[in-house]
Amino acid sequence: MVAVAVLLVRGQTVSGRMPLEPPTGTGAEKNISCLLVFGDSTVDSGNNNHLDTTMKANFPPYGIDFFVGLRAHPTGRHSDGKLPGDLIAEMLGISSSIPAYLDYPAHTDIVLTRGASFASAGAGLDETTDASKNVMPFSKQIELLKQYKENLSSLIGPAGAQTALENALVIVSAGTFDFIENYLVLPDRRTQFTPEQYADYLVLQLSNNVEAIRAVGPKKFALMELGPIGCLPLIRTRYGQGYCHSPTTDMAVTFNSKQRAAAAELEQKFNLNITIIRAYDVMLYAISSAKKFGFDVVDTGCCGNGTTDYGEGCKMKDVCDKPKTFLFFDAVHPSETMYRYIAQKLIEDLPLAK
Repeated sequence: MVAVAVLLVRGQTVSGRMPLEPPTGTGAEKNISCLLVFGDSTVDSGNNNHLDTTMKANFPPYGIDFFVGLRAHPTGRHSDGKLPGDLIAEMLGISSSIPAYLDYPAHTDIVLTRGASFASAGAGLDETTDASKNVMPFSKQIELLKQYKENLSSLIGPAGAQTALENALVIVSAGTFDFIENYLVLPDRRTQFTPEQYADYLVLQLSNNVEAIRAVGPKKFALMELGPIGCLPLIRTRYGQGYCHSPTTDMAVTFNSKQRAAAAELEQKFNLNITIIRAYDVMLYAISSAKKFGFDVVDTGCCGNGTTDYGEGCKMKDVCDKPKTFLFFDAVHPSETMYRYIAQKLIEDLPLAK
């Protein structure tokens, strides 16, 4: 069990620092105090570094554009640089990045007040997806959120922690691996569900997870759409003979439609504020209008062979000269440049504080 040792002394920590001022800029305008991030490798800042799993990215060439000081540094993020959670925090004026919660013993108590990623690379909404990779299921990620609240209460008091959580923005990004590394490649779910039925099942799990997170305190959510997963280099190679594979992308379209409907129901039932992160539209537009986005390559990844390599498959392998001109960094994960466009769209869509 991970713990953060902090002590509250009349509003101060043992280091003598006062609690942080509210974030400035857009975060303050939208009344967002911190970011709490759940899901898979699209938002895992490095939690899997602490797990006995092959789903890691704490080695080159990952992190070649993620600078700590003057040096690029692989942190466990499956990209060349920052992930959506980092970029959203940056754009909101909350923090330059969102660290992995399991890294917290190496961080200061001030970092704790800015939020955390509880995500685990390879995780799915379907826990059979997690089991095949030995990664953290959503149930475990939510347990870590409860622990986070306890640690935050020790730092700023129970009332302060409750207020912080109520004003947090929860980001959830999951579902891709349920399709590309479970439904499409393992037989069990395909014998149980049609693609549409599987989307129903996944969205039901998502709704249950949102309810469980809400019970801890948060009221503001941003749910990531699935991108056009038939256009991932991995899926192009497996099923599309180099082209986008429409049947796989159709699964994402179905999931996104059902997720949007579920979000509306959750908003009404629990008085939540839920924004959809429109990753599908942004990515599809970037693929079809690459030059407008500054991309030279949209059909292969920057690292390894560009077609099937990701994670361990890219470890210590060749990397392209200009990652920022590639839409994908590996065969599954977008580059920081692509993530930045997605994050910016969310910032535009988030409502102002009432």
